[in-house]
Formats: sequence, structure tokens, C-alpha cells
Amino acid sequence: MPTRHTPVHRHQQSLTSQLALPLLLTMCLSLAHGVSAVDTPDLLHLDLLLSDGSHIIGTTRPATTSVETCYANIQLPLHQIAAIQHHQARETTVITMQNGDEMHGICKLAPLPVETILGKFAIDLALIRTLRIYPASTGAWTNALSWDPTKEFSDTFNPCGVWSYGWTPALGSAFTLFRAHRTEANLDGWIKGEPDYPAVWINHTNRVYDGVRPGELSLHPNLSSECAVLRWTAPKTCRLALKGTFGAGDAGAMHVYVLHNDTPCFQVLETRRDEPFALELRVATGDRVDFVVGPGRAGHGWGNIPLAVTIAAH
Repeated sequence: MPTRHTPVHRHQQSLTSQLALPLLLTMCLSLAHGVSAVDTPDLLHLDLLLSDGSHIIGTTRPATTSVETCYANIQLPLHQIAAIQHHQARETTVITMQNGDEMHGICKLAPLPVETILGKFAIDLALIRTLRIYPASTGAWTNALSWDPTKEFSDTFNPCGVWSYGWTPALGSAFTLFRAHRTEANLDGWIKGEPDYPAVWINHTNRVYDGVRPGELSLHPNLSSECAVLRWTAPKTCRLALKGTFGAGDAGAMHVYVLHNDTPCFQVLETRRDEPFALELRVATGDRVDFVVGPGRAGHGWGNIPLAVTIAAH
């Protein structure tokens, strides 16, 4: 079967993203009646992924940030926020609240004082790609530290934090980082080179593209046995809970795997439907967990396989 081209580029968007009215009403009600009831903790734990690829863990004191949206300016206590994602290319910020509500706009946060094992720093929001906040009183720092490759996808750095984008000549063989990046038609991705595949990319459009829904991360293999690989590298020794799904994707039947240090702990061959997985692993610092898509018996044509996964440390 012929292989469809997977372009990968993002156009700049306006300073403020439009928010649907039902979501706005839900969010306002939550802020007024739900989130505001949360007690203010004495200390906040922070997990920061910076725009240069640095990963910083530290603490800060509660503060308030101003969020400028298309409908209002809102003052939000920092401890009521679960995550702040700053998209420099689109000049907008996505804020996720502790209760799951989400808003898009411009976050006006003063330089954030962070205390780390290396000392105290004041970090400007412009340098932050993703900021996660865990109130210390909830114990969430130890029980809910997690990673999501879709939310933390980088179109600038490889590797970026715990994530690496690359390929292997065959399953379990030597891993090579992608060095080429392609941007086109509001899709972003890392590719081996010419031809385009293997590739790891994300759909930033508002339509389904080659079996990949808006906002989904996708892996696409190449000819012969070349695999697309999304790699997570353990920053510390811990137990992990992995929960996710290899999506049905495009029309091709591909092989999908989860590997721990090259040992398969999940696999489905010739997949044509959603394949969920839930795994418990114990990892040491530097261990690798690879999410792999390889070509099926019919080749790599129409081989996009979306991947949605969260990794939580216990």
C-alpha cells in the first residue's frame, strides 16, 4: 500500500485562544464554589520543564497569578493550579486546575522563586515550558508525580527532560535520536530524515489527519524493520504505574510494544484497533521505557499509531 505523507508544521496562533461558553460557565462555577474551598498549603512542590530542556524540581510559597483570557482577567491562587503549559510558538498558555478545569490565555506570573538542592532561583515564565504544582499537604509530590508525552512534547529539543524521540533498525536494537524536525500544516514532528519515516509527531490541527485525532501524539515506522520509538528515561529509582493506549490510527496493521530496558512487557502484533495497557514496573535511575511502533507484515503504509500514556511514580 502506498505511504501517505505526514507533514509536520505549526502556524502561529493569536495571543488568546477562544474558549467555549459551556466550559467557561463550568470553570467559573468551579472557581466560585469548588476550588476556592481548598485550604492554602504552607508549601508547594514544583516540577518544571524549561524551554532549553532542563528539568528542575523544587519548592515555592503560595502566590497568586493573573490570567488574561478573551473574556476576562482572572486572579488565581497558585495552589489551585495543577499545571501551566506555556506554548511559545503560539504565544499562549494552557492552565489546568486541580479539579480538572482548563482555560487558555496569557498567564502573567511574576518571576517564580524556586528553592532547589542547587540553591534559590527566580525563574521567568517565558523560560518555562511546563510547570506542575503539588500542594505538600496532600502528599501528591510522592504519590502523583507523573509524566505525559503529549503534554510535554517538544518541537525544539531532543531529548527534552525525560523524553527522547528516535528510532531503531529493528525491535530492541540500537536507539538513535531523531536529528531532523519537520513543521508543516500545523503539525509538528521529529523524523529520521529523507524519506520522512520513522517519525514521532503531534497533530495540532482541529481535524483528524491520517487516523490521528486533534491533539494526539503519533508514531509511524519505516520500511523493512525500522521502528519509531518514544523513550522515557527514569530520573530516579521508583515504582511506576503506566496506563495508556496504542490507538487504532490509520488503516495499516502495525506492531506495537512497550519495552523495559529492551525487554518486552507489552506487545500486540498486526494491531487494527485500540490496544489499552496498564503496567507496574520498578525502575532504577537511568532505566529506559520505550514505546515502539514497528511495521507489520504488509509494511509501513498508512502506519500512524496514536499513543496516549501517563507514567506515575510511587
